[in-house]
Amino acid sequence: MPLNLSKNRTYLNGTIQICASACVLYGLWLTSHGSHWWIKVIGVLLFALANNTLFSLLHEAVHKIYSKNERVNDAMGVLASVFFPTGFTFQRLCHLSHHCNNRSDHEMFDLYYPHDNLLLKRIQFFGIFTGLYWIILVMGWMIYLVYPGFFDVLINLGKKSNLFKHADVAILLPFGKTEKEARIRLELAFSLACQIMIFYTLNLTFVWWLLAYWVFSLFWGSLQYADHAFSPRDIRKGAWDLKINPIMRYIFLNYHHHRAHHMHPNVAWFDLAQFIDYENYRPSFLEIYFRMWKGPVKTDEPAPDKLNDMEIKAIYYDD
Repeated sequence: MPLNLSKNRTYLNGTIQICASACVLYGLWLTSHGSHWWIKVIGVLLFALANNTLFSLLHEAVHKIYSKNERVNDAMGVLASVFFPTGFTFQRLCHLSHHCNNRSDHEMFDLYYPHDNLLLKRIQFFGIFTGLYWIILVMGWMIYLVYPGFFDVLINLGKKSNLFKHADVAILLPFGKTEKEARIRLELAFSLACQIMIFYTLNLTFVWWLLAYWVFSLFWGSLQYADHAFSPRDIRKGAWDLKINPIMRYIFLNYHHHRAHHMHPNVAWFDLAQFIDYENYRPSFLEIYFRMWKGPVKTDEPAPDKLNDMEIKAIYYDD
Protein backbone atom coordinates (compact mmCIF):
# COMPACT_ATOMS: atom_id res chain seq x y z
CA MET A 1 0.00 0.00 0.00
CA PRO A 2 1.56 3.38 -1.00
CA LEU A 3 2.35 5.81 1.79
CA ASN A 4 -0.03 8.77 1.96
CA LEU A 5 2.44 11.54 2.76
CA SER A 6 -0.28 14.12 3.35
CA LYS A 7 -1.96 11.89 5.94
CA ASN A 8 1.34 10.92 7.55
CA ARG A 9 3.12 14.28 7.26
CA THR A 10 3.59 14.60 11.03
CA TYR A 11 5.43 11.27 11.25
CA LEU A 12 7.46 11.97 8.13
CA ASN A 13 8.51 15.46 9.19
CA GLY A 14 9.04 14.37 12.78
CA THR A 15 11.33 11.53 11.71
CA ILE A 16 13.32 13.85 9.45
CA GLN A 17 13.58 16.42 12.25
CA ILE A 18 14.88 13.89 14.77
CA CYS A 19 17.50 12.62 12.31
CA ALA A 20 18.52 16.12 11.22
CA SER A 21 18.76 17.31 14.84
CA ALA A 22 21.00 14.35 15.66
CA CYS A 23 23.21 15.18 12.66
CA VAL A 24 23.40 18.83 13.72
CA LEU A 25 24.46 17.94 17.25
CA TYR A 26 26.94 15.30 16.11
CA GLY A 27 28.34 17.69 13.50
CA LEU A 28 28.85 20.36 16.18
CA TRP A 29 30.55 17.83 18.45
CA LEU A 30 32.90 16.76 15.62
CA THR A 31 33.90 20.36 14.93
CA SER A 32 35.32 20.69 18.43
CA HIS A 33 36.40 17.14 19.23
CA GLY A 34 37.45 15.64 15.89
CA SER A 35 40.94 14.13 16.10
CA HIS A 36 42.03 15.57 12.71
CA TRP A 37 41.28 18.82 10.90
CA TRP A 38 39.55 17.00 8.06
CA ILE A 39 37.19 15.31 10.55
CA LYS A 40 36.36 18.76 11.93
CA VAL A 41 35.64 19.96 8.38
CA ILE A 42 33.29 17.01 7.86
CA GLY A 43 31.56 18.05 11.08
CA VAL A 44 31.16 21.60 9.78
CA LEU A 45 29.62 20.41 6.50
CA LEU A 46 27.36 17.88 8.26
CA PHE A 47 26.12 20.62 10.58
CA ALA A 48 25.61 23.17 7.79
CA LEU A 49 23.60 20.82 5.58
CA ALA A 50 21.52 19.24 8.36
CA ASN A 51 20.74 22.65 9.82
CA ASN A 52 19.35 23.72 6.45
CA THR A 53 17.06 20.69 6.60
CA LEU A 54 15.88 21.89 10.00
CA PHE A 55 15.32 25.38 8.60
CA SER A 56 13.20 23.86 5.82
CA LEU A 57 11.11 22.12 8.47
CA LEU A 58 10.85 25.40 10.39
CA HIS A 59 9.64 26.93 7.13
CA GLU A 60 6.95 24.24 6.92
CA ALA A 61 5.86 24.98 10.48
CA VAL A 62 5.78 28.73 9.79
CA HIS A 63 3.21 28.05 7.07
CA LYS A 64 1.29 25.66 9.36
CA ILE A 65 1.88 22.71 7.00
CA TYR A 66 4.34 20.71 9.10
CA SER A 67 1.41 18.98 10.80
CA LYS A 68 -2.35 19.25 10.64
CA ASN A 69 -2.30 19.30 14.44
CA GLU A 70 -1.62 22.96 15.25
CA ARG A 71 -0.09 22.26 18.66
CA VAL A 72 2.31 19.70 17.21
CA ASN A 73 3.07 22.02 14.28
CA ASP A 74 3.98 24.92 16.58
CA ALA A 75 5.89 22.78 19.09
CA MET A 76 8.08 21.26 16.38
CA GLY A 77 8.55 24.73 14.89
CA VAL A 78 9.77 26.02 18.25
CA LEU A 79 12.27 23.13 18.48
CA ALA A 80 13.51 23.60 14.90
CA SER A 81 13.99 27.33 15.48
CA VAL A 82 16.49 26.62 18.27
CA PHE A 83 19.17 25.57 15.78
CA PHE A 84 18.96 28.58 13.42
CA PRO A 85 18.78 30.15 16.05
CA THR A 86 15.63 32.27 16.12
CA GLY A 87 12.15 32.19 17.64
CA PHE A 88 9.25 30.42 15.96
CA THR A 89 6.77 33.31 16.06
CA PHE A 90 9.54 35.81 15.28
CA GLN A 91 10.43 33.82 12.17
CA ARG A 92 6.78 33.43 11.22
CA LEU A 93 6.17 37.19 11.26
CA CYS A 94 9.37 37.86 9.30
CA HIS A 95 8.73 35.20 6.69
CA LEU A 96 5.05 35.94 6.07
CA SER A 97 5.97 39.61 5.71
CA HIS A 98 8.40 38.48 2.99
CA HIS A 99 5.55 36.73 1.19
CA CYS A 100 3.63 40.02 1.17
CA ASN A 101 6.59 42.16 0.05
CA ASN A 102 8.53 39.85 -2.27
CA ARG A 103 10.23 41.69 -5.19
CA SER A 104 8.97 45.04 -3.86
CA ASP A 105 11.38 47.98 -3.43
CA HIS A 106 11.99 46.76 0.14
CA GLU A 107 13.38 43.43 -1.11
CA MET A 108 14.89 44.50 -4.43
CA PHE A 109 18.50 43.73 -3.49
CA ASP A 110 19.55 42.46 -6.92
CA LEU A 111 18.42 45.64 -8.70
CA TYR A 112 18.84 49.34 -8.12
CA TYR A 113 17.31 52.55 -9.38
CA PRO A 114 19.60 55.31 -10.79
CA HIS A 115 19.01 57.45 -7.67
CA ASP A 116 19.78 54.66 -5.17
CA ASN A 117 22.87 54.52 -2.98
CA LEU A 118 24.80 51.90 -4.95
CA LEU A 119 27.34 51.24 -2.19
CA LEU A 120 24.55 50.43 0.28
CA LYS A 121 22.84 48.23 -2.30
CA ARG A 122 26.03 46.27 -2.89
CA ILE A 123 26.65 45.81 0.84
CA GLN A 124 23.09 44.55 1.28
CA PHE A 125 23.23 42.26 -1.73
CA PHE A 126 26.59 40.65 -1.07
CA GLY A 127 25.77 40.46 2.63
CA ILE A 128 22.93 38.06 1.90
CA PHE A 129 25.07 35.26 0.54
CA THR A 130 28.27 35.90 2.50
CA GLY A 131 26.75 35.41 5.96
CA LEU A 132 26.22 39.05 6.99
CA TYR A 133 22.43 38.79 6.63
CA TRP A 134 22.30 35.82 9.02
CA ILE A 135 24.38 37.72 11.59
CA ILE A 136 22.07 40.75 11.35
CA LEU A 137 18.99 38.55 11.84
CA VAL A 138 20.45 36.95 14.97
CA MET A 139 21.59 40.31 16.35
CA GLY A 140 18.16 41.72 15.52
CA TRP A 141 16.22 39.19 17.56
CA MET A 142 18.66 39.48 20.45
CA ILE A 143 18.00 43.23 20.53
CA TYR A 144 14.25 42.55 20.34
CA LEU A 145 14.55 40.13 23.27
CA VAL A 146 16.04 42.87 25.43
CA TYR A 147 14.31 45.95 24.00
CA PRO A 148 11.36 45.40 21.61
CA GLY A 149 10.88 49.16 21.26
CA PHE A 150 14.05 49.35 19.17
CA PHE A 151 12.11 47.90 16.24
CA ASP A 152 9.66 50.82 16.44
CA VAL A 153 12.65 53.16 16.18
CA LEU A 154 13.85 51.37 13.03
CA ILE A 155 10.35 51.38 11.52
CA ASN A 156 10.05 55.15 12.04
CA LEU A 157 13.49 55.70 10.52
CA GLY A 158 12.52 53.54 7.57
CA LYS A 159 9.43 55.63 6.93
CA LYS A 160 11.32 58.93 7.04
CA SER A 161 14.74 58.23 5.55
CA ASN A 162 15.58 57.29 1.96
CA LEU A 163 18.70 55.58 3.34
CA PHE A 164 16.49 52.83 4.78
CA LYS A 165 14.13 52.63 1.81
CA HIS A 166 15.67 49.44 0.46
CA ALA A 167 16.84 48.00 3.79
CA ASP A 168 13.92 45.58 4.08
CA VAL A 169 12.30 47.68 6.83
CA ALA A 170 8.93 46.28 5.74
CA ILE A 171 9.88 42.99 7.40
CA LEU A 172 9.76 44.79 10.77
CA LEU A 173 6.24 46.21 10.40
CA PRO A 174 4.46 43.22 12.02
CA PHE A 175 6.56 43.79 15.17
CA GLY A 176 5.26 47.29 15.82
CA LYS A 177 3.30 47.06 19.08
CA THR A 178 2.26 43.48 18.36
CA GLU A 179 0.09 41.59 20.85
CA LYS A 180 2.40 38.61 20.34
CA GLU A 181 5.37 40.36 21.95
CA ALA A 182 5.37 38.23 25.12
CA ARG A 183 5.22 34.97 23.16
CA ILE A 184 7.94 36.13 20.78
CA ARG A 185 10.30 37.04 23.62
CA LEU A 186 9.59 33.79 25.49
CA GLU A 187 10.43 31.71 22.41
CA LEU A 188 13.56 33.74 21.76
CA ALA A 189 14.68 33.27 25.37
CA PHE A 190 14.06 29.52 25.00
CA SER A 191 16.24 29.35 21.87
CA LEU A 192 19.00 31.32 23.56
CA ALA A 193 18.89 29.07 26.63
CA CYS A 194 19.03 25.95 24.44
CA GLN A 195 21.99 27.33 22.49
CA ILE A 196 23.90 27.96 25.72
CA MET A 197 23.02 24.49 27.01
CA ILE A 198 24.16 22.83 23.76
CA PHE A 199 27.41 24.79 23.76
CA TYR A 200 28.37 23.80 27.28
CA THR A 201 26.96 20.26 27.22
CA LEU A 202 28.93 19.38 24.08
CA ASN A 203 31.93 21.35 25.39
CA LEU A 204 32.26 23.20 22.09
CA THR A 205 35.11 25.41 20.95
CA PHE A 206 33.87 28.91 20.12
CA VAL A 207 35.98 29.36 16.97
CA TRP A 208 34.79 26.07 15.45
CA TRP A 209 31.19 26.73 16.57
CA LEU A 210 31.34 30.10 14.83
CA LEU A 211 32.90 28.56 11.70
CA ALA A 212 30.14 25.93 11.55
CA TYR A 213 27.45 28.61 11.74
CA TRP A 214 29.22 30.78 9.17
CA VAL A 215 29.30 27.90 6.66
CA PHE A 216 25.64 27.22 7.44
CA SER A 217 24.87 30.89 6.80
CA LEU A 218 26.65 30.68 3.42
CA PHE A 219 24.47 27.76 2.32
CA TRP A 220 21.32 29.28 3.81
CA GLY A 221 21.83 32.85 2.58
CA SER A 222 22.84 31.79 -0.93
CA LEU A 223 19.66 29.79 -1.41
CA GLN A 224 17.41 32.40 0.24
CA TYR A 225 18.16 34.90 -2.52
CA ALA A 226 19.13 32.67 -5.43
CA ASP A 227 15.47 31.63 -5.27
CA HIS A 228 14.51 35.23 -6.10
CA ALA A 229 17.43 37.04 -7.72
CA PHE A 230 16.65 38.52 -11.16
CA SER A 231 13.19 36.93 -11.21
CA PRO A 232 10.10 38.88 -12.42
CA ARG A 233 9.03 41.78 -10.22
CA ASP A 234 5.82 40.14 -9.15
CA ILE A 235 5.03 39.45 -5.48
CA ARG A 236 3.69 35.95 -6.07
CA LYS A 237 5.48 34.95 -9.28
CA GLY A 238 8.81 36.58 -8.40
CA ALA A 239 10.79 33.44 -7.66
CA TRP A 240 12.45 30.52 -9.46
CA ASP A 241 11.88 26.80 -9.52
CA LEU A 242 15.60 26.16 -9.60
CA LYS A 243 17.28 23.13 -11.09
CA ILE A 244 19.58 21.43 -8.61
CA ASN A 245 21.17 18.08 -7.89
CA PRO A 246 18.34 15.83 -6.55
CA ILE A 247 20.33 14.92 -3.44
CA MET A 248 20.75 18.57 -2.48
CA ARG A 249 17.12 19.27 -3.32
CA TYR A 250 15.96 16.59 -0.90
CA ILE A 251 18.36 17.78 1.81
CA PHE A 252 16.68 21.19 1.49
CA LEU A 253 13.22 19.54 1.26
CA ASN A 254 12.35 20.95 -2.18
CA TYR A 255 13.09 24.51 -1.06
CA HIS A 256 14.40 25.14 -4.57
CA HIS A 257 10.81 24.75 -5.89
CA HIS A 258 10.34 28.30 -4.73
CA ARG A 259 8.09 29.80 -7.36
CA ALA A 260 5.68 26.93 -6.79
CA HIS A 261 5.88 27.68 -3.07
CA HIS A 262 5.12 31.39 -3.50
CA MET A 263 2.20 30.59 -5.78
CA HIS A 264 0.90 27.91 -3.38
CA PRO A 265 2.30 28.74 0.10
CA ASN A 266 0.05 26.23 1.87
CA VAL A 267 1.26 23.19 -0.11
CA ALA A 268 3.58 20.81 1.78
CA TRP A 269 7.14 20.35 0.53
CA PHE A 270 6.58 16.82 -0.77
CA ASP A 271 3.72 17.99 -3.04
CA LEU A 272 5.39 21.08 -4.53
CA ALA A 273 6.71 19.33 -7.64
CA GLN A 274 3.10 18.90 -8.80
CA PHE A 275 2.76 22.69 -9.04
CA ILE A 276 5.82 23.40 -11.19
CA ASP A 277 5.19 24.63 -14.71
CA TYR A 278 7.94 22.78 -16.56
CA GLU A 279 7.31 24.90 -19.67
CA ASN A 280 8.57 27.99 -17.82
CA TYR A 281 12.21 29.02 -17.81
CA ARG A 282 13.96 27.22 -14.94
CA PRO A 283 17.57 28.29 -14.33
CA SER A 284 19.99 26.18 -12.34
CA PHE A 285 20.97 27.22 -8.84
CA LEU A 286 24.60 27.69 -9.92
CA GLU A 287 23.56 29.87 -12.87
CA ILE A 288 21.81 32.33 -10.55
CA TYR A 289 24.43 32.01 -7.82
CA PHE A 290 27.33 32.98 -10.06
CA ARG A 291 25.26 35.74 -11.64
CA MET A 292 24.68 37.20 -8.16
CA TRP A 293 28.42 37.64 -7.69
CA LYS A 294 28.37 40.21 -10.52
CA GLY A 295 26.41 42.50 -8.22
CA PRO A 296 23.10 44.37 -8.47
CA VAL A 297 21.87 45.59 -11.86
CA LYS A 298 20.38 48.98 -12.75
CA THR A 299 16.64 49.01 -13.51
CA ASP A 300 13.80 51.41 -14.19
CA GLU A 301 11.13 48.74 -13.76
CA PRO A 302 8.35 49.86 -11.39
CA ALA A 303 7.50 48.11 -8.15
CA PRO A 304 5.02 45.22 -8.44
CA ASP A 305 1.36 45.65 -7.58
CA LYS A 306 0.52 44.99 -3.95
CA LEU A 307 -1.46 41.93 -2.93
CA ASN A 308 -5.16 42.34 -2.39
CA ASP A 309 -6.84 41.56 0.93
CA MET A 310 -7.85 38.04 -0.12
CA GLU A 311 -4.30 37.17 -1.18
CA ILE A 312 -2.89 38.49 2.10
CA LYS A 313 -5.51 36.56 4.05
CA ALA A 314 -4.47 33.38 2.22
CA ILE A 315 -0.92 33.91 3.51
CA TYR A 316 -1.98 34.68 7.09
CA TYR A 317 -4.81 32.19 6.81
CA ASP A 318 -4.98 31.22 10.47
CA ASP A 319 -4.36 34.59 12.17
